[in-house]
Amino acid sequence: MIWDNGSGECVSPEWQHHSKPAFIDETVHLPCGGAVPSHGGVRWSFQASPRVQARPVITGGRLNVSGGTLIIDKLQKTDSGTYICVEDSGTGTEHYVRLTVHGNFRRDLS
Repeated sequence: MIWDNGSGECVSPEWQHHSKPAFIDETVHLPCGGAVPSHGGVRWSFQASPRVQARPVITGGRLNVSGGTLIIDKLQKTDSGTYICVEDSGTGTEHYVRLTVHGNFRRDLS
């Protein structure tokens, strides 16, 4: 079954969605559905926009996976997009995280 999630995107109801705002140069942790799968691991892919096909996330450098969580160091504007994690536990459940990277943010205003 396919439905519209309100943003014009058609999605399957078993997919899990959430959004994550972040800022340039921060480090972000994107858990796969909020929990580590009990069996197997996870596969991550990235889709820059709805018009571009998702591609596998290649780890190393700024992007790494630990316990199923995707960790992106030193965020850049080009990291904005949809990250898709698929559990390799036999269920194949897909989790979607929409990451939006905003301009520089100064934490210490003093």
